[in-house]
Amino acid sequence: MQPILGTEAGHELIWTTSDAADPEVRHLYFGLGHFCTYRADDVKSRNMLVGLTGAAGLKRKAVAEAFGVNRCLVPRYARAMREEGSDGIMRDGRGRPGKTTPQIEAYVRGEFRKLYRKSRRNFMPKLIGKVKAEYGVEIGRDLMRRIVRPVRAEMDRGSAPACSHAKRTTPRAPASFLPVKAAEAGGNGQALMRRLETGFYSRYAGGLLLNVFVAKLTEGVFEGERGAYRSFCLMVMEMVQFDVVNLERVKRLHRGEFGLLVGRSESPTLMTMRRQLSEAATHAQAEGMVLELAANYIRHLSPGSSTFYVDDHFDPYWGKAEVLQGFSHVYDRPMEGMEHCFVHDAAGNPLFFGLRDGYHSFNEVLPYVGTRLKRLAGPRQGLLMVFDRGGYDRKVFGKLGQMGIGYAVWVKGDKTRYRELGLEYEVEEFEFRRNVPGKPRRVHIGMAELKCEAAETGEPVRKIVLMRRATRRLAKKQPYLYSAFVSNDPQRSKRELTEAMIYRWRQECDFKTQAEEFGLNQITSYTMHSYRQGAHRQIEEFTEQESANKEVANPARKPLRRRKRSLKAQIAKIDEQLGRRAFNGEPLDLRTVSEVAVKRGTAKLLRERTKLVSALHEVVGEMEAVPSKVKKLDLLKEQAVMRFDFRKKLLMDTVKVAARNARRMALGVLDRHYRNYRDQVDFLRRLLRAGGDVKLNGDGRVTVDLTRMNTAAENEVAQAFLDEINELGPTLLGGEPLPLKFRLKG
Repeated sequence: MQPILGTEAGHELIWTTSDAADPEVRHLYFGLGHFCTYRADDVKSRNMLVGLTGAAGLKRKAVAEAFGVNRCLVPRYARAMREEGSDGIMRDGRGRPGKTTPQIEAYVRGEFRKLYRKSRRNFMPKLIGKVKAEYGVEIGRDLMRRIVRPVRAEMDRGSAPACSHAKRTTPRAPASFLPVKAAEAGGNGQALMRRLETGFYSRYAGGLLLNVFVAKLTEGVFEGERGAYRSFCLMVMEMVQFDVVNLERVKRLHRGEFGLLVGRSESPTLMTMRRQLSEAATHAQAEGMVLELAANYIRHLSPGSSTFYVDDHFDPYWGKAEVLQGFSHVYDRPMEGMEHCFVHDAAGNPLFFGLRDGYHSFNEVLPYVGTRLKRLAGPRQGLLMVFDRGGYDRKVFGKLGQMGIGYAVWVKGDKTRYRELGLEYEVEEFEFRRNVPGKPRRVHIGMAELKCEAAETGEPVRKIVLMRRATRRLAKKQPYLYSAFVSNDPQRSKRELTEAMIYRWRQECDFKTQAEEFGLNQITSYTMHSYRQGAHRQIEEFTEQESANKEVANPARKPLRRRKRSLKAQIAKIDEQLGRRAFNGEPLDLRTVSEVAVKRGTAKLLRERTKLVSALHEVVGEMEAVPSKVKKLDLLKEQAVMRFDFRKKLLMDTVKVAARNARRMALGVLDRHYRNYRDQVDFLRRLLRAGGDVKLNGDGRVTVDLTRMNTAAENEVAQAFLDEINELGPTLLGGEPLPLKFRLKG
């Protein structure tokens, strides 16, 4: 029997199915008849079949669904099949035609060799101008770099030019002083060694100054499976020092010159960085890396610190997805976004952090933060956590007290008139560092202590009231300002606790530094998970059951409460009018108003009041019928609220914090030679971004000759800084480190 084709217009019957033996093989059927077979990975054959069936008059929707392609491709391939046959589909000349020809590319390579031999800087504008003058074509910098990249690599290596299609030759034998692993590494590492032997200029050479600090802070972190992502993390730590605070800005870097900082001939491309970020976020266990890095920070940055600061930093979200809100102190209003919960040491250095949305508040996660801090700090005596009044909560006090952690927090909602209590204040002088050594800023603060009766474990036992002189603007109204904080620490003196509260502002300053210079507020991923699909299981501070059982005030009662307040206000207004009529005691002026009019007005007010009271009773009854508490998870499921996927951002921000701490260690070295704290960061930034010549000497040491500073005084400070860095034993990052030696040119 002849098979049914099913190709009648409006009744097309066409489909494809996989082969039972080989899933890559697909069978095409018309109606009930088998037409042909093709491979799923053979895109050209599939496109030819799409064009053939489309040219036969089948509906584009049926053809597109059968082959799994976009329906707009069906008429395109059908037209190509009718006009040019299979050659039209095989060629598929879509896209914008290229600007260059083989003749232009050959001219570019020849002119580049001439310019590059004369000078290795500022050649790109000249090369673009020559091409435009010769051929009338204006080529962009990106396309020009792709053309000259192989020629430039050959000239940097000092080797003879080779054809782009030639096979890679066997590498030459390494010099006797090169480490065996580095010489035999092949690829990027071996190419870097050849370039170092010849010597080359890098505009990022100053970034090598941080290598010694990066090595200390990452010691023991990139071991085991995490070692596969060491190159990616080092790349992020180095690139943020040059304002490359997100992956998209990797395109700004000169790969051939920046690769030196991560021990490669060329730094990774943007696509490679994206792929490595996705892999590292899935397999690198960023939560564990945060704690391991924090242990190194405590060992190198705050070995003797027992005071730690905890606070939230809010990152606003401007996307279209429905996410939970937090409170932005910058905009002073609730906003959609995410929270960093940071822990800093006494010097203001970030140790570790957690990421969360608004599902749990700051005071709810404080005990979890205290547990992590207790585990990191070890058996330190007198551990003190200082946080803002957002954590003022008796439940939090009890949990911290049970863990043996001291705390100090500003009193929340304190309306006590301390000026009227007649307290005796001990006035002491506090010194704050200024520009000139030996001339600090001196501030006088009065301190008075009130005893608190702690009913349960962990509750505050001390309340310290501070008094300071008001500024000129407020001095006329009140000569002194008062504030108070509580603590459960019975050992520290009033002065020590007051200093701890004053220096909490260092944490806010660090938030500003990380946001402006290291891109802490950057959005790393737009991936989200719905609370309908179980996003609450990803909350690490609480168990799945605790998150699911969290209750909040029922939002259905909010309009009822608003209506109740409005009715009460209207009733109070009527009562006020009735009271004035009944109790003012003034005789009526019968020339302007009669007694009948007064009685009529009073009766009208009473009728209105009766209606309002009845409506109030109805609202109260509705409120009693609505439960006061509901589960938060059920509300979020109804509203289709999303939760951020924090894995990529957690990894990126962890590495950025490591980069910030590496620069902080370098600032500690610079501080011994340059005491101007207002200019220290800028001075170090200029050193880190200084270019220089890099060359491998015969003794196996890499010499880095940095560009000199502007003045003789700056050069003297820079040389002293470089000498101390050299004493710390810096090495080149990569598979096998080579020792580095820094000096200034000339």
